Amino acid sequence: MATTRVFQSGNSRAVRIPRRINLALGEVEMFERGGEVIIRRLRDSLSDVPELLASLPEDFMSVGRDDAPPQRRRGL
Repeated sequence: MATTRVFQSGNSRAVRIPRRINLALGEVEMFERGGEVIIRRLRDSLSDVPELLASLPEDFMSVGRDDAPPQRRRGL
């Protein structure tokens, strides 16, 4: 595991990505998940969706969903 520092660059915060992490230059997507910050290559297509769905844990949504009932609406 590599460690790095977050630093100020102009009005933004920045982080150096070690060279041994092979991340192409250009756009990436970045988001928070729990206590983690995820930086990953920007996807060109949805071709990896089946693989992502297959990687979900067996107990994913095993307790079902707690959705609100549909709202009653007047016709348009």
